[in-house]
Order: sequence, then structure tokens, then C-alpha cells
Amino acid sequence: MMRLKFSNIIIFLNSFIAIGLITLPISYLLYLYYFKEMIVCKRESCIERSKFIIATMDSSRDPCQDFYSYACGRWLKNVNFNSNIDRLIPFELMRLKTENNIRFILSNSWDHERNKLNDKIIKSKSISVEWLARMHQQCHNGTEKNFSVRFKKIWNQFIPSRFNLTWPLGYDQSKNLLRFYKNWLDLYADYYKFFGEGTVFEISSFRLEHNRDSILFKTIRFGKRPRSVGEIFRTYWRLLEDMDVIRCFKSQTKIFKENIQNAAKLQSDLEYLFSRIHSKSQIIRLSKLNRIVGNNITRFLNSMRESKDSKSSKNFKIHLWIDSDLIGIDSFNNFVFAIKEFQSKDLIIIANNFYLETFANFIAMNRDGKRDCYQEHFDGNSPLKFAMARIYIDHFLKPKTKLRSIELVNNIKQAAIQMIKEANWLDSETSSRIIHKLRGIIDDIAFPQWILSDRNLDNFLDLKSIEEIPQSYYEMRRILSKIIIKQLFEKIRKKTKSLSSHLYPLLVDAYYQTKMNTIHISSQVLQQPIFDAELPYYLNVGSLGFIVGHEIFHGLDRTGVNHDELGRLRHFWEEKSWNTYLKKTECLARQFSRIKDNRTSMMIDGIRTLNENIADSAGVRTAFKSFKNFQRFEYTIERLPLECEQFTPEQLFFISLAQTSCDKHSIDVARSIIREDNHAPHLYRINVAFQNMKEFASAFQCSPNTPMNNNSNRCIIW
Repeated sequence: MMRLKFSNIIIFLNSFIAIGLITLPISYLLYLYYFKEMIVCKRESCIERSKFIIATMDSSRDPCQDFYSYACGRWLKNVNFNSNIDRLIPFELMRLKTENNIRFILSNSWDHERNKLNDKIIKSKSISVEWLARMHQQCHNGTEKNFSVRFKKIWNQFIPSRFNLTWPLGYDQSKNLLRFYKNWLDLYADYYKFFGEGTVFEISSFRLEHNRDSILFKTIRFGKRPRSVGEIFRTYWRLLEDMDVIRCFKSQTKIFKENIQNAAKLQSDLEYLFSRIHSKSQIIRLSKLNRIVGNNITRFLNSMRESKDSKSSKNFKIHLWIDSDLIGIDSFNNFVFAIKEFQSKDLIIIANNFYLETFANFIAMNRDGKRDCYQEHFDGNSPLKFAMARIYIDHFLKPKTKLRSIELVNNIKQAAIQMIKEANWLDSETSSRIIHKLRGIIDDIAFPQWILSDRNLDNFLDLKSIEEIPQSYYEMRRILSKIIIKQLFEKIRKKTKSLSSHLYPLLVDAYYQTKMNTIHISSQVLQQPIFDAELPYYLNVGSLGFIVGHEIFHGLDRTGVNHDELGRLRHFWEEKSWNTYLKKTECLARQFSRIKDNRTSMMIDGIRTLNENIADSAGVRTAFKSFKNFQRFEYTIERLPLECEQFTPEQLFFISLAQTSCDKHSIDVARSIIREDNHAPHLYRINVAFQNMKEFASAFQCSPNTPMNNNSNRCIIW
């Protein structure tokens, strides 16, 4: 009997312990869920962000009356312009910081004492990185000696002495030139392949279809003021004096001057008319373009396919261009004028124009004070842009930045999908198709992973195949430009990622590509005050999360909504859901169209700004949903230090979001934004987006019918 009682007690105790072991962790988790531990973040990143928030906001303003002025008040009061800037937003400060960092890296990339890469700054062993450092040093410190001798040597590589031509050409040499070139575009094709760039129009690429690129012709952008014939003639004449050419033509001075005058007039006419003709871009079939310009552009493109370099093993004969192919032109009327203007001239005049303009560029690129050795690496035009990005990322980007930003992007996507599922006005078929599109979005975040590999970086330009690094900045630039144009024609029209599928990592930019269903977030957006891997999630999701959500929902604005998951133009909505969508977006358009800007007394155009307002509205909601999803599993909440300790995470979410859009600008810029920009002024973008959110009113305890608690007039799409 005693044994039975004892065993019952043991069973009871074991059961009690088992229940305790199960219920105690659950109770603790429930406690943490409802009573989360609050601690103050004392990391440097939190202190930096707190200082920025306090320095930017004006706490004397009522957040329920005008939240934008509350969040950005001190920015609007205290930020001063310099003579070159009439608008300042956080992205501009980030751009200036990036530019200064690039200057630091390039200035210290080369160890002059040891005549090698500075391994204290440069960690990569890539040949591309060495080219970048050498090219910068030659640009910044070295200039060409004996300009004329060096230029003649380069020009004679382009048109060899066997052509038996004396430059600049006289009309008596017309027969010699025509033996090799029957058409000026044939000459231009050879010129472009040799120099990697042109003097009349440039060749680039654009996304023609969701998985194909095509050629884009871009007319040359000249200076703000077109030069007169006399001004250009004097420039050419000085160049020829430097080359000691003029004395060779003393017996034919009058004819010689006439030849130079004709080349100068051609250049002046081009600059003058380009400054006055403004036209839109156009996609056109080659057959139609050939008829319009009266020349064979198809033949020109096929000439560009064939390598002028005899050492080339591939001759990059990839795509045979035919008249039915589509190409793009960025300024159609300018392009047509340029083609017609040049083909109306004698080939001698055109050849002389190429010769003199090339020498002028050569001189400008090689004289002290004429070059900005940093800018081309900053704006992404350099062929070595990924080498520049690599050394920048190695030196400046915080560890885990890319990983944490990708995690955030994935969280935003999941929140966006959740919002679509919760949209009870969508039918199931349309909802499923939208979710399929959101899941199909391609992310280009921070930088392409391949640039972290020296081998991949070198394979990108194949610089190992060049036996010796040139000792001339001009020659290095020319060789790199040749490689880029060669790569363009190798890859064009293939079913592949876009030639520009990666945003240049050092640009401070973020955008959505409709035809590719791709969002691009550069590495330079991933810095304070937008993002820091060491900051609490509610701050990062408020700033970067809003930007990502905004870009994602450009895929569902009035333009993106008619493109499928591959970026193809295709309407995939059921009629009832489509009509509801139109009504909801019309509500938002009317809401903005009722706004009169106090500063300019101008009305906001709710139709022109609708796509951006749709993206803002959905972006805010998506970011907030992601914040709340994350918060459910966050058992320790870090408050910001200093004066920011008074704010709740919800309040800091909205403050962080608004401060990404603080915008101080001149009255002229204000008028221009309202008159021309597809974005509404930031004041209204922030305030209207928050007015439409009951979560905002709750976070700041705004009373009903206050301006920021617009309960009766909310426009909500998702």
C-alpha cells in the first residue's frame, strides 16, 4: 500500500515538473511578447542617428498639424545653400560624402615611393584595380609631352601611312580617301571602333524587351553655348600651329584655310542646331530609319560588328543586323539632322572635322587643369566603374551591410504579398497574378556579388590580354572604351540580363525598372541616415524599407500594373478588380489635385504625380506592416539614446521615414517641381501618405479631425 502511494506521489511530481517545464517557457515568451524588455542602444551608430534626428526635427511644431514640418523643421531652417546648389536633400549629402570618399581612395591608391599599389588602402590584387590606380595617377599628375608627335602616332594607327594621306586633308587627296571609304558612315564606324567613342553620336544600349537589349543612338551633348565658326576656326588653327603643320602648307595658305574653315563650319552648324532642337526619344525599325535619313544605318551597325583589331580572335560577329530590327534613338530629330547634315558634306570636310575634333579632345584631356580626374569614377561613366566600386566597398562599407539589407528587402516583399492577400476587393485570380509578379521581382541590392572576386573583376574587361599597361592616360582611356563598345556588340540582342542590369554601386540611387521587373538599390543608399546594419530594425525599415516598398509598388502603379512578372506589356486583371483599382487611384489623384501650395500659390497636379503617390502610399504601409511583423518576434527593443529616448519605436519609424524626404530648395525649384516633376513636393508626399494611415494617428495620439488624422477622407489602395 505504501509502495503504491509512493509511486503515485512520484508520478504526480513528475507530471508537475513536466507541466512546469512546458508552461514556464511559454509563460516567459508570452511575458516577453506583451511586456518587451526595453534597453537603450549605446552603439556609435545609434548615437549618430539620434543626433541626426534631433538636429533635423523641430519639436516645437505639432506633429498632428503638419508632420513634415515637425520632422524636418530644423533642416528647412538651418541648412544653407552654396552658390552651386539650389536644392538639398539627404540623398545629396550622401552623394557629397561618397564623392569625398572616392577622392580619398583615389588620391591614396598609389604608393609613389615603391611605385606600386598602396596596400594599406587597396586590398584587391585585381589587374582592373591596378589599371584604375595607374589611370588616376596619370590623369592627376602626368601630362603628355610632345602632344603633336604623340597624337600623330595615334592617328596613324587609325589611318595608316599606307593610305598616303597628309593631314589635314586637301581636296587633291579626295581620290585616296575614296579608295577606302565610299560613305562617311563607313569612316565613322572605323573611327568609333578605334577610339571607342564618337564625335557625332554615341552608341549605347537600352532594354528593348524583358530579356533583350538593342542599340541606342545618343547624339553628342555639346556645351551650353554653341561656338561660332570663327571661334572653332581659331581653336583648330592654334592646334595646327602646335603641331607645326601650317608651315607645310604655306604655298597653299588660302586653300588650306578654306579646308579648315569648312570643317569648323560643319562643327558650328552641328552645335548651333543641337542647342535649339529638342526632341523625344523614339524606337524605330532600321528599314524606316534608313528611308528617313537616306543612308544605310543597318550597314553601319554591321560594320561595327567587325573588329578592326587584327589580334582579335573573335571578330565579335554575333548579331547580324537586318532592316526589320528595332533600335532606339534618344533625341530623334537631332540624330536625323546630324546624319543628313554630314552626308550633305564632302568626305574631305568630314574627315578633317574628325581629325581636328579628335586632336582638340586629346589636348583637353592631357593638359593640366583641363581634367576632372575624380568625376568620371563617381558618375559611373568609367569602364573601370566596378573596379572603383570594389575598392570603395572594401574600404568603407560596413560588414553585414549587404546581408542585412537583403533581409530587409525580403521582409518588405513578404509584407507586400501579405497586403495583397488582405485586399478583399481583389478577386482571387488577379490577386494570385499580382503575388506571382511580386515574387518574380529581381533584386539588385548594394553591388553585384561577382565584383568581390579578383578573377571575375578581371574577366569583366579581360585586361590580362593586354601585354603592357599604357603609360598615357589618353591611351588607357581609348583602350578601355574600345573594350566596352566591343562588349556591347558581343552581347546585344542576346537573351540575357541587360547590359546595364546592375546599377553602378557608387551612385546614390534607387529605382524600379518596369520592363525588367527589377528594383535597384545602390550600396551608397545603404548608409546613414537611410540605413545602418547596426541600427534597430524600426529605423532601417522606416527609411530604407519605405524606399524599397515605394520601388516595389511602382510595379503596381498605373504604368507598372500593365506589365507582368517578366516585365512584358500584358494586362492581367479581371474587369471588376480593375475597375475598383481605377476608382481607388482616382481617389488619390483627386486628393492631391485639391492641394494648393502656399509658397508658390500653385495647384498640385494629381494626375501627373499619381504613379509616385501610389508608390508612396503603398510603400509607407508595406514598411509599417514589415515593422509590425518583425516586432512580434523581437523580445528586446532598443530605444535610441540622448533626446530620442522619449520616442516610441512607432514614432521613430514615422520620423525616420519622413526625414529621408527633408527637402530645402529655392522658390524657383519649388515652382519647377510643381510645374514639371512627376513627384509632388515632399511636404505633401509625406503628410498625405501619413494622413491616410490610422496607424500614424494612433502613434502620435492625434485627435480626430486634426489635419494629420484624416479619418473621413482617407484614400487607401492596398
